This record gives sequence, C-alpha cells and structure tokens, in this order.
Amino acid sequence: MMQKNISHMLLFTIPLIVWPLVFVILKNTFLYSMGLATTFLGLTTVLFFKNDLIHLLINGQNQKSKLKSIFIGVVSSFVLYIIFLLGGKISYYLGFGNLVLSIYDMVLSINKIILSVALIIIGVMEEIYWRGFIQGIFINDTPYPWILSSIYYSMVHIVTFNYILVIAALIVGLITGYIAYQFGIVPSIITHHLVRVSYYHFSYIVIKK
Repeated sequence: MMQKNISHMLLFTIPLIVWPLVFVILKNTFLYSMGLATTFLGLTTVLFFKNDLIHLLINGQNQKSKLKSIFIGVVSSFVLYIIFLLGGKISYYLGFGNLVLSIYDMVLSINKIILSVALIIIGVMEEIYWRGFIQGIFINDTPYPWILSSIYYSMVHIVTFNYILVIAALIVGLITGYIAYQFGIVPSIITHHLVRVSYYHFSYIVIKK
C-alpha cells in the first residue's frame, strides 16, 4: 500500500516539474516537448495505473451507444470553442491581445499536418492522465472530482504567467472533466481534440479581426 501511494504521488507531481520545462525552458520547441511529456504521462498511466481508469470505463458503458459519445463530444467541443472564441475576442479588445496571441505563437510556425497529429496525441494523452489518473485520485473523496482535477490542471499553467491560459485551462478541465465523469473518456477526448484543433487552426485570424 505504501509503495502504491508513493508511486501515485510521484506521477501526480510530475506536471509540477514538466510544465515549467515545457512552457518556459523549452518553449521554442513547445509542441514537441508537450507531445513527449503528455505521451509519457498517458502511457505511464495506461501501463502501470490502468486500474485508476476503471471509473472512466464504467461511466462510458452507461451510454446507450457509441454514437451518443461522439455526439456529446462534438456538441461540447462546439460550445467550448464558442466560449474560447468570444473570450479571446473580449480579451483582445480589452488590451490583453498579447497574452492571447502568445498562445498561438508557440505553434503557428508548425506545419498544419504535423500540428494536427501532435494535437491529437496531446489531447488523447492529456485526457488519459488528467481526466483518468488525476481525476481518479479524487473520485472516492468527493462527489465533484472534476473540480479538484481542474484546479490542479489550471495551477500547473500558472508558471506561464499568462492568466488567460490559466483560465482557459480551468474551463477546459471543468468541461472535459465533467464529461469524462458522466459519460466516459471517449467524448472528453473528442471534445478536447476538436476544440484544440479548431482553435489553433482557425481562431487566430478571427480573434485579430
């Protein structure tokens, strides 16, 4: 039991070290660094902590069909995209455009195909780790585990000193966390992926207009 608690604690605290490396020290290679970091976290969770993902599988089996998962994911991603788009434009016109655009600057020079593939990998692995492992840690201690996991998810972004990104991380965490808790990980992955790809590919031009 002690060894299990230690291993859980180690995996739990890794983002506190990795996120500063990715967002600050390795920001010039952000996409690749984040891809490697999230892949490590996601695969480690699947290989060594798969029992912590049972809560996602159980919730996912309560759905009437796989089509419902896809529908929930697509609709949720659309809602989240609109929230981000409006939030981005409001922030831009309030004079915080540099904070919004800095989020894009980390990936705009990347080839669109490479960007899309990387975002798929990052989205899947982040959901497995944050909504699977991290949220699973809190699931027996509170009826609202997605709130605690979302707070932690947003906290690790504080190192960027970009409060727009911190708020965005909190919103993403709350929405995808709730979706994963209620419907399983498939719709949360769809939501995370679609909103990220759409946001990075299309929102830059829209927000600046």
